[in-house]
Amino acid sequence: MPTIVDNPPRVAVVENSLSATSGDKIQYAFTIPSSGNSSPSIIWAFSDANPGSSAKDAKIHIHIDKGTTKMNFVKAADANTTGGGGSHRLGTTSTNTTSSGSNDSSTLFPSSCGILAFSTLVCGLLVLI
Repeated sequence: MPTIVDNPPRVAVVENSLSATSGDKIQYAFTIPSSGNSSPSIIWAFSDANPGSSAKDAKIHIHIDKGTTKMNFVKAADANTTGGGGSHRLGTTSTNTTSSGSNDSSTLFPSSCGILAFSTLVCGLLVLI
């Protein structure tokens, strides 16, 4: 079980104006203050089961998928680049390694470097390294 940090130096906040919580594609966008690191690493995971509580000691159900990603907020996007997967924003490219070991390219909107995750399922956990 991960250790909970009582007063983390930065906290991810759901960006409601960029999130969609109805329809066939549920998407959550998060913002977080910059750490000054232009290539941060993140750990991500999601599940289709709600833990049933927002308590910090709530039992987390098994994740559908999980992985690690190293973002690259320095590389400029090519003018002809399009967003991958339909739910990612045009912009900076990151490499995504999933629990199955496959690699995938994701693109992020460079002017909103705090946006870290989009998901077509309910996002269960987002932890910054």
